[in-house]
Amino acid sequence: MKKSFIKTVATLALGMMIGSATIAAAAPSTVQAVLAKFTLSVNGQHQALKNEPLVYNGTTYLPVREVAGLLDADASFDNKTKNIELQTKGVDTVDTTVPVSQEWISLADLAKQVDELTAGPLSDNQTGLTIVKGDVKVEIPNLIGKPDGTVETLKTSTGVEIKVKFSDYTTYLPVETLKTLKVLP
Repeated sequence: MKKSFIKTVATLALGMMIGSATIAAAAPSTVQAVLAKFTLSVNGQHQALKNEPLVYNGTTYLPVREVAGLLDADASFDNKTKNIELQTKGVDTVDTTVPVSQEWISLADLAKQVDELTAGPLSDNQTGLTIVKGDVKVEIPNLIGKPDGTVETLKTSTGVEIKVKFSDYTTYLPVETLKTLKVLP
């Protein structure tokens, strides 16, 4: 009887361990986050979010689809691959027609050759880059960092198209276009 009792207890204990391990493996991860009330600005314009951001471990999480809409981008989700894709509108993110021989100048080197080079609000309340050389002022709106190897075409405040290259965490502008704009000799 004692052996039978020990077998029964051991079997029950083993069953409970397997059952609790299965429940633990199946339980979804839960986190405690705080709903935050932040002011969100896009290009200097205050925007209201329909869904409040979450703060978890000091990191703020924003609703992707809603933020994409504020940035004039399309958001899509592929449930099969669990991939979120953001596609900006009206900006060439990769331009393979830029000649290899194009001479580029980094913003750091350009700052040494002009009177003023600042990033921030522009005269039309957009955000971008302002270059001043003598009485020539050129503004490049929507100049924001992109992944390495990206070349995009933007329009200056005077309507001149300018290519911008991002490489090794540095932003480059084409020397020839800067000469055309009269900010370089």
